[in-house]
Amino acid sequence: MTLALSHGTEESVDQYVMAMRKLARAVNVQKDQLCYAIQRGFRPQLLGHVIQTEPTTVEELVKAARADEAAAQ
Repeated sequence: MTLALSHGTEESVDQYVMAMRKLARAVNVQKDQLCYAIQRGFRPQLLGHVIQTEPTTVEELVKAARADEAAAQ
């Protein structure tokens, strides 16, 4: 099962992650798969920074993405 949801240009990190978590619960996806799926769907502008932080959990992933999102505003 693939979680194919992309981070929209007008969508905040929190909105995107909430949608992904909801989808993951609906299809019973494991946490490590969810982390990968969320990262894969991030906008390219966030993805570079997020990858550099080498997150291993969804929480670390979200923290890195929020920091980059805040810096861009």
